[in-house]
Amino acid sequence: MRKLAHRLLPAVFLISSFCFADSAAVADHQPIVEALQWVRAPLRGTVQYDYILTARVRLIFFWAGKDDVGGGYIRRAVSSDDAREEFFQVLFGSDPEKAPRAINRWGAGTEIAWHRNPATFASAQDDVSASAFFGFMKSSRGKSVGEMQSELKKENEQGLHAFTGILSRVESARAVSTVVPFMATVAELIEASLEGVSAPLSRCYVHDAQENTIKLEKIERLANLAVAVQTAKKTPLLDVTHHDLLQLDFVSTHKKTGKQVNFTVITGTKGPLRGVPVQIRYQPNWWFEVVLNLRPDPLLRPPSTLASR
Repeated sequence: MRKLAHRLLPAVFLISSFCFADSAAVADHQPIVEALQWVRAPLRGTVQYDYILTARVRLIFFWAGKDDVGGGYIRRAVSSDDAREEFFQVLFGSDPEKAPRAINRWGAGTEIAWHRNPATFASAQDDVSASAFFGFMKSSRGKSVGEMQSELKKENEQGLHAFTGILSRVESARAVSTVVPFMATVAELIEASLEGVSAPLSRCYVHDAQENTIKLEKIERLANLAVAVQTAKKTPLLDVTHHDLLQLDFVSTHKKTGKQVNFTVITGTKGPLRGVPVQIRYQPNWWFEVVLNLRPDPLLRPPSTLASR
């Protein structure tokens, strides 16, 4: 999954350039080209967190799951050229060699937030003057186990795979609300919870030129969280207990359609894991859930000023 994504991303950047040159209005062409340049910028001070993916499927009365069926990472960094340009990068997906029925679903995204001042882990939303987002994923329209199986069968028989991509740029002069990118907004809400701010907390953000609201609905303290992950051969892959945590329940709502997406982030509150998601839970529908667990890193550094690295 990861090798495939790295091979495809440069090609997608090139294709996107030609597509926007042909179809976008002349007035919009230059900002889009500039956004592509932002995405390609060299990085420094990169902090990366790797995750192991567990997938669970609901079989009427109970859940059935499998560990280590994929994974991914979250990265934060700043541009080597300008300390005001903050980067968030994510890549998550399944490994068809491990996942049940050789499921191959993944997505990658890069979000750039332009700050008025040098970027830090505690930068606030009112410091962001512009943002850009590039996303590319292997899409799926399956709304049930049966529909998903039909998609997989068609892919295997015909060798055809559906992909979707998005490249967007938002500025304060072109948005109804304040410019607030999604991943930076989640990071800000996590930081606010660590500072003792009570839920609920809401922020607006713009994605694909459409307004959304993300709400931190509930904050719950957890003394401990035991995590055990095994390989297909039952070999322990991860056996750790995290301490002093916050469980943060989020809901993202599309302003026009009202469609909601729920996810949960469990973050550390002390030491090198302060503000770091140790577990992420996402359930896009009633029958499927994804759990991402942080892979321990002995070189994990505590969050600090990005621009100083």
